[in-house]
This record gives sequence, C-alpha cells and structure tokens, in this order.
Amino acid sequence: MSQEKLLYLSSDPRRDFVDKIVDWAFLQSVRRIETRGSERNIPPKGPFVLGFAPHSGWLEVFVIDHYLRKARDSGQGAVWITKKENAQDIPHWVRGERRLLFLDRGEPTPYVFRSARRIMERGGIVGSAFEGTRYGNPDDPEDLLTLGRFKPGLVHIARKAGVPIIPVVVLGVEKVIPSPEKVKSKSQFVVVTEVAKEAAKGGAKIQLRFLPPYRGHLIDTGEANGKENINVRLRELGETLAKEIAAINSSYPLGPYGHEQG
Repeated sequence: MSQEKLLYLSSDPRRDFVDKIVDWAFLQSVRRIETRGSERNIPPKGPFVLGFAPHSGWLEVFVIDHYLRKARDSGQGAVWITKKENAQDIPHWVRGERRLLFLDRGEPTPYVFRSARRIMERGGIVGSAFEGTRYGNPDDPEDLLTLGRFKPGLVHIARKAGVPIIPVVVLGVEKVIPSPEKVKSKSQFVVVTEVAKEAAKGGAKIQLRFLPPYRGHLIDTGEANGKENINVRLRELGETLAKEIAAINSSYPLGPYGHEQG
C-alpha cells in the first residue's frame, strides 16, 4: 500500500526544499524560457489535468512545475504520470516518492487512476504528455521531434474527475540530453555531469505556452459511443496544440496533425 500514501498531498518542508533545489539545478541547463505571459492561463487554485506536447525530452516537468509553483496559491507543482520503467531509471532524489505516478502502459493498474482522482479531490494537478512517449513517430523510432498521435488517458482522467484540461506547448527541451537513458553507461552521475556541461555552454532556449482551459470533454453530447466522443476531444486538442506549435515554429513536424495547418 506504500504507493497509496500520496505523500505529495501533505506538506513536508524538507521535501519541498529538496524539490526546489533539484529543479534549480536542472533548470541551469536552460538559458531562457519565453512564455509570452501565457502563465496567466494557469488557474491559481482548484484541480485540473495538465497535458503537454510535444514530448521531446525530459526537462518538461521541471520547466512547467517552475511556473505552476509561482502561479498556484498552494505553491505546489503537478504530480506527473510516467511509465513504470522510470521507477528504476530516475534517481530517488529526483522523484522523491511523491512527484511521479508510475503507470504500466501495457497493463495499467487501478491504483494510478485512484491516486489521480484523490489528488484532484484535494485540489491538486495531475499532468503528463498527451503523446505518452517521446518516440511518437511510428515511421522512425529514433525521431524525438515529430508530434505523435495523442493518447486518450488524460481525457479519460479529466472527464471522470469533472475537471478542465490545461494544454501546454513546450518547444526546445530536446536540446538538453533528450534521452538520458541512452547516455553512455547510463550512470546517473554521468547524466548529471552532462547536464552541467549543457549549463556551462549557456543552456537551451525554451518556448512555453499555457493555453486556456479546455472543457470540451465535460460537455454532455448525448453520444452513445463514448470512445468516439473521446476521439473527437483528442482531435480538438491535437489541432489546438498543433496550431500553437506552428505559430511558434512553422517548420515543426506536426505528424498526424500537420494536414490541419495546410
């Protein structure tokens, strides 16, 4: 039952301090974050689901949480759903036993969804990547950039909880060690050393946009086919984020959503 403790819902100044130090350290590899004032779209209180795209690196969590903590009355970031393999790959001092919910993508267990629901019942945020993976291009397993087709999980969670979705665009994180698990020897120390080198070079420039709350999934359309309703919402979200990505970088590969921008 240790996975059910939901430590991220309780106040722990020592853990909060460690989280902020870890965030500060990794954010040194970022030279500049440009938001264009979009952080005004972050609700200062109340629960919501946050979905970001594209998922092209591993810094998205730190960059997004930095702004969530500043905008939220509680000063807390999100609890992030990630693949179960990260339970072994990510150092304890980064995940802190409360920052992440680990999901078996092949056989998802109910505890993840129960935990997500309980987090939002307490006014918290649950976040993840809409694509569900950094490698969303079925035609090239090494392609980190091309926007992949959105997965239904976040929409399901948000609809069940009756909360809005905050869509977020994050561009530029692939410039800082996008695949730390592939760094030679996979040593945590080596990865941290490589991040420090990126910081010394001046870091990457990140384009970050928090879009207005999306509530299409909360509208009762009366459709008997719930799956089709979810697919409609996914298309709307995909087209909305693709439009924003194209406005920032007109040459960005939009994958299945590219034809909408023609």
